[in-house]
Amino acid sequence: MTRTAGGKRGAKSPKVDRRTLWREVAVLLDGELVEGKRPDQDKVLVGHGPWRIWLDTYIVSTGQVSVRYTRARACFRGWRELRVTVRTANIFDRMWRALFGSVRPGVSRALLEKHVVKGKPEGRLPSLLLAGGLTDAILEAPSTSLQVKPASRRLRKRHGTGLGEVVCMTTSVAGGVNRLAAMVRLVGVTLDALAGIGEAVREEAPDL
Repeated sequence: MTRTAGGKRGAKSPKVDRRTLWREVAVLLDGELVEGKRPDQDKVLVGHGPWRIWLDTYIVSTGQVSVRYTRARACFRGWRELRVTVRTANIFDRMWRALFGSVRPGVSRALLEKHVVKGKPEGRLPSLLLAGGLTDAILEAPSTSLQVKPASRRLRKRHGTGLGEVVCMTTSVAGGVNRLAAMVRLVGVTLDALAGIGEAVREEAPDL
């Protein structure tokens, strides 16, 4: 609640509509707002070196309930079978850690305190997470998950098996310019980190 000039509590500040919010994100990141037929179909396109990062939302339906997700993602060339998942730890993860501990040599303790980190081959994880400030970028994008994985079968069939994808995702429609921008930046930092350790090639890749 806000206060009026007389010191009394007043109404909340007007809520910014989705299209306006996403346009602000595009401006902040020197990107482009790609308008859909409806505001919930809008996307933001941000260039990062040779790569193109897309910010959008999508819906997953179970038949009984539909859940909307917000994601930032990009394709890259040079994928070499590295798979990575970093997600926020839940109550069951914390119970497991209380019983068995959580140690991953070469991975930041600050990251492991709040996140679950998995990857194959495991030996490539520490160098990736230490490259280019990736761990800091993960910590600056709260309540999101990060994945490095192969691109869809359709895209790999068309463009080659060495096509990978970086995805930062969160449930619901993420609000706030800074949070949305942090998701896009995390994808960019991940692409740079992958290229820095030889797991991605700095060249243009097809769109998702």
